[in-house]
Amino acid sequence: MTFWNYPETKSGVRKMGPIQVSTRPYPEVLLDSRGYTGFSALYGENSRITEPGGRLGYCTERILSGLSDRPAWGIATADFHQEGEGGEKLGNYQTFFM
Repeated sequence: MTFWNYPETKSGVRKMGPIQVSTRPYPEVLLDSRGYTGFSALYGENSRITEPGGRLGYCTERILSGLSDRPAWGIATADFHQEGEGGEKLGNYQTFFM
């Protein structure tokens, strides 16, 4: 399974200690790539991907027109960096595949 993580996030451009992180938002990958299982649709920042007429609608149109052979799943995601940070524990974030 392959998921695009946080395609619209702006937090990928920041300073982390001595390192400058520079991953700009990349929502166009949902339109330009094929064969992925899904993408982060809900997370801690405002996301426009799921708005009517947005990229999710375009992905759906590709399926209906036969350009894609399967739907892309929109999933909720959350970052986990360290046990106890922000009162969080790793077990608070569960993923289920059925």
